[in-house]
Amino acid sequence: MIKPSFELEVSASINGISNIESNMEQVKNQALQICDWYKSLVITNEMLDDIKKEKAEINKAKSSVAEYRKNIVKEFKKPIEQFESLAKETEKILSEAYDTCNESVKRYEDEQKALKSKELEEYFNEYAKSLVIDFVKYEQANINVTLTASLKSLKEQAKTFLDKINDDLMLIAAENEELVAEMMVEYKKTLNVSNSILSVKQRHKALEEERKRQEALKEFKAQEEKVIEKVEEVIAPKEIVEEKTYKATFTVIGTVNQIKSLKDFMDKEGIKYDSQK
Repeated sequence: MIKPSFELEVSASINGISNIESNMEQVKNQALQICDWYKSLVITNEMLDDIKKEKAEINKAKSSVAEYRKNIVKEFKKPIEQFESLAKETEKILSEAYDTCNESVKRYEDEQKALKSKELEEYFNEYAKSLVIDFVKYEQANINVTLTASLKSLKEQAKTFLDKINDDLMLIAAENEELVAEMMVEYKKTLNVSNSILSVKQRHKALEEERKRQEALKEFKAQEEKVIEKVEEVIAPKEIVEEKTYKATFTVIGTVNQIKSLKDFMDKEGIKYDSQK
């Protein structure tokens, strides 16, 4: 199908009578004069019949002017309305043509960008594989693929993104071996190496401080229990063991005071005895 030419320039002009021939100017002047005359007129009874007749003539003239105005304007508008209708139809067709053209261009550009993006993604995946990076996706690079951007510049952006991740991994690998796995878990979430390293270190520092606190608390409780045990030993009532008693008979020889002192001693010590007087 041969493409139709579209080289016409729009042009439009009024071809024909552009002025309306009428005596409307004279009628207007007469109307002004009669209007001014009636404004200054003082009506008398003798004038009343004539004035009423003239009032009807004025109203008739007004209707005639209105009718001529409508008819002339209607005739004058016909070519304008025809031109306006034709112009609007043409505008609608051109608008459809523009939309069709615009959609075709957009579809083509989208296809071209998709092809470029596909090739870039393939390069991204291959380079990531060469660096042994298997946890990032092409979309995470947020590369803006446009028609004006060269594929070389886009690949350079992908390479820069992956090289930075590789540097981050080397930085994490240089940290404490016991913390590397945990740092990697954090890093894969955000791809922020400094925050990942710092958050893990802070977490382990907090855990170590808590461990020491728990050990100190445990030691304190152990010492506290020992003190309580000792206090309980001191204040615990001693078990009273009842000793076995024996009966002994003996004769005491002494002075009265000595015998009295002996008696007092036995009373004090709770020694039972038979008293013979």
